[in-house]
Amino acid sequence: MIYKIFIIIIFSLYFVACSSVPRFTNNNDNSKRGNERIKESENGNSNSSLKTYYGMASYYAEKYNGIRTASGEIYNMNALTAASNDLPFGTIVRVTNLNNQKSVVLRINDRGPFAKNRIIDVSKKAAENLDMILLGTAKVKIEVLKWGK
Repeated sequence: MIYKIFIIIIFSLYFVACSSVPRFTNNNDNSKRGNERIKESENGNSNSSLKTYYGMASYYAEKYNGIRTASGEIYNMNALTAASNDLPFGTIVRVTNLNNQKSVVLRINDRGPFAKNRIIDVSKKAAENLDMILLGTAKVKIEVLKWGK
């Protein structure tokens, strides 16, 4: 009897473990996307598939220039790219520095940031355009313009 219960438990765990849950969605389900570091805004438009997020941004530059990114591309600090742990590769975002309202359109091609309380790492060129080089971080708004795959 114990053997049958054990087998039933093993099969149940197997089927639960094999079920798939999408990591990224483009619907407005107000989920927190995994580790809850990205905070969604309330835009009131339930038909919109685009999202807006708020949080802290940082940038990475010379140390990683020429190194392969998580997407397989070579990091170029002079390109308009960014790293996100929560958005799929190829996603196009508009990042706006909330301190000065400067914005830039970037493509997600890497994973990061790995510092606590940051939601995006931008390239050095993007940080220059956002005028955040001196401080190294900035409070930003991220608007998804086009979802990646």
